[in-house]
Amino acid sequence: MLLRALTRRAVQPRLWFPVSEDKLLTQMNLTKDEVNRFVVDVLGWSHAKMDSFRPSLQGLNSLITSMLERVPFHNLTLLTRERRPPTPQEMKMDMMTGIGG
Repeated sequence: MLLRALTRRAVQPRLWFPVSEDKLLTQMNLTKDEVNRFVVDVLGWSHAKMDSFRPSLQGLNSLITSMLERVPFHNLTLLTRERRPPTPQEMKMDMMTGIGG
């Protein structure tokens, strides 16, 4: 009985939040063209890889890997500015130029 209890996995519900509910993201006003440009120019993906992207664990891992390899940790950029949180437009500019985000 103990072995069965130890090997039983708890099922947790998956929670997906629509992008439209992310206030900070919606304030950035990213267009589809800007997103495509970021993925190709900053993350270095080919157009074919970007077009074939599907939401999956493998796809998410690929996206995360590209971010970690090519986009500096944003706190480094924040240390060079006045002491305040960046605006959504500043985050967008940093993201699109590849210096953080």
